[in-house]
Amino acid sequence: MDKWLQFRKSSLSGLADAKLEGKADEKAFALIDTINALDDYVTTSSCSGRVMILSLEKHKKDAKMQSRWHDKVDAEDVETAISGYRGEKRLWLKAEPFILHIACKDIESGTRMLMACKNAGIKRFGLQAMKGNRYMMEIIGTGKIDIPLECCSVDYGKFAKLANEILEKNWKRMETLRKEILGIEK
Repeated sequence: MDKWLQFRKSSLSGLADAKLEGKADEKAFALIDTINALDDYVTTSSCSGRVMILSLEKHKKDAKMQSRWHDKVDAEDVETAISGYRGEKRLWLKAEPFILHIACKDIESGTRMLMACKNAGIKRFGLQAMKGNRYMMEIIGTGKIDIPLECCSVDYGKFAKLANEILEKNWKRMETLRKEILGIEK
């Protein structure tokens, strides 16, 4: 078996295990399954987006996750996470976009995936590295928010609504990308 097929088989096996163990992001399944159905690609990691409450002073490396959700949140979720915080660092509400890492068999398949991203209106994507027998690609959605909570009067419902709007826009963009990828030749 050649190196690409071996790598692809191993990656798909790891994904299957993660799905069985409930460790894979279900909201990303439609997109990653579409990608993985194409012989020239395999996903290596994915996240459909998330909402977080972080404590952070100056540097990201010092951040501590207080709460995290990979689905919509409600005012009560946010209020509980914030009211339970007893630390001294600044709290941030963050809604982050989807992110995908894809291994492409060769530069031609990488170029086809780049075009699918462009056609889907994705703004942040690119081939990141060449690793032996494959090209690694990263795709990142653009919808995100970072709000320092100490700077605003807290309306948990508005925060939850804004974060949920960001997630919904990301999920729609993922579906647009999935439809573009369906047009890539097998």
